Amino acid sequence: MIKSVFTAHLSEQDKKDLTLLINDRSFGSLAPENKSSFVLTSSRDIHMVSGFSNQSTYYDPRFNRDRIYLWNQAFKEMQAHGLKAFPNFIYDHHIYAEYLYIFSADIFIGWQDRNNGLYLLRNRKLYRLQPTILPPNVFDDEWMRHTDFYSFAPKTDDLVFSISYKVFEQIDPSKAERIFQDNVQLSNSMSEMIGLLRTYEQKLDLSWLGFEIERVEKNVFARDNEGDLSYVEGQARLSKSKRDFTRLINSSRVSRVIDGQRLIPAPKPQSKQRASSSEPTVNSEVQSRNNINQRAARARTDFNRKNDRIENARIERERNIRRLEDQRPHSDIFWEDIRSFSFEPIINNFKAAVKNFFSLVPQKPILSKILATTIILLAVLLFVLIGRTIGSKTTTKELIQTTETTILVTRKISVDEEVVAPDSALLEIDITVKANNLQIRQEPRTDAPIVATVQRGAKLTQLSEPINNWVFVRLADGETVGYAYADSILDQE
Repeated sequence: MIKSVFTAHLSEQDKKDLTLLINDRSFGSLAPENKSSFVLTSSRDIHMVSGFSNQSTYYDPRFNRDRIYLWNQAFKEMQAHGLKAFPNFIYDHHIYAEYLYIFSADIFIGWQDRNNGLYLLRNRKLYRLQPTILPPNVFDDEWMRHTDFYSFAPKTDDLVFSISYKVFEQIDPSKAERIFQDNVQLSNSMSEMIGLLRTYEQKLDLSWLGFEIERVEKNVFARDNEGDLSYVEGQARLSKSKRDFTRLINSSRVSRVIDGQRLIPAPKPQSKQRASSSEPTVNSEVQSRNNINQRAARARTDFNRKNDRIENARIERERNIRRLEDQRPHSDIFWEDIRSFSFEPIINNFKAAVKNFFSLVPQKPILSKILATTIILLAVLLFVLIGRTIGSKTTTKELIQTTETTILVTRKISVDEEVVAPDSALLEIDITVKANNLQIRQEPRTDAPIVATVQRGAKLTQLSEPINNWVFVRLADGETVGYAYADSILDQE
């Protein structure tokens, strides 16, 4: 059993970029919590902290919950069967992390980004832990190749923390060591040290996380089941090897921060072939030049291999994503898209656009606001002018149409004009007007002057047969005569 206090402080960028898993508790994306500092106390046989970057080649938001679930399962597996169950679980499920720390009462192991340093405060002295090598044939060749590996045996009252190695390049190491000696809690020491750094270096990444080991209790009565994992599904490989990989790990070397901060590369496995003592001695200058050329060649080779690994990892990730995507039902994809839709990116983009619009002139906010307001007013004025122009065109069109309609309206017959009767008027048929506003005209055409307008129900006398669809009629007064459109009379009978 080991009791520890996990403490972390994250920058604004890391809050948006990081998914954090502490033991079996997942913080997910830390941005919604709007928290920069975290403290969690726990007593477990095995502790685990893992983190995933959204910028990783292994990251995809659609499968982030699945990855968190698998890491939870890995933690439960280790709680049940110990650290020796960890490598095969990783091998079977192919899960990754950007950094990872696992420790028990016997051993602390961790992987972290090479831009950070891992530090240990023990017996009031501050050390930098140095990377070590993984035991051979335990993890996959591509497992955490982008990180450094560390290992040491924890003790009570140890303080372990990870932070950018550039921090101790900006502050006096002796002063930093005194700060840790004067404070009991890791969070207080880090706050005081970061407070000094903010004064001089504002762009420095000041995210950090660490552990305070409060109590280490080893179970002296525990049975040594080294390699006995045959009862765990998929663990036959370790059962056959009869080895616990934690027994094969070399401890990290350490160096005092007060003596100068430097990184000691992880030792490389010794070559089995050794030079024979009978070989002739080579000139030291030639040997030195050959060594330099060999180191440069190895550096180029390592660089090319690293790029190849990154590209292969990207291709493998895309292949896995496509395979998982093909296995998902269409209904799941549809509802997942519905649930994942959010107006927040649209709102944030709109806010950013407004902010940029009101910051047209750099470092001159007042002038920028005046200029932006002027542009808005001009746009409104232009919009009003365009609207008025369109409205005036519409009004002119209506006036033209009204004028044209007015031109077609015929005048009434004057007093001195008379209606000319047709050549033959042999009929006298009584008709009741059923049409509204029947117009009687002087001549049989639509533009002829109007003699009279007859309302519905009035009596007329038809005096002729239809001629070109016009009939000659006499009104009820017995004197007024004229022409009416035949369809208007005959259709209404």
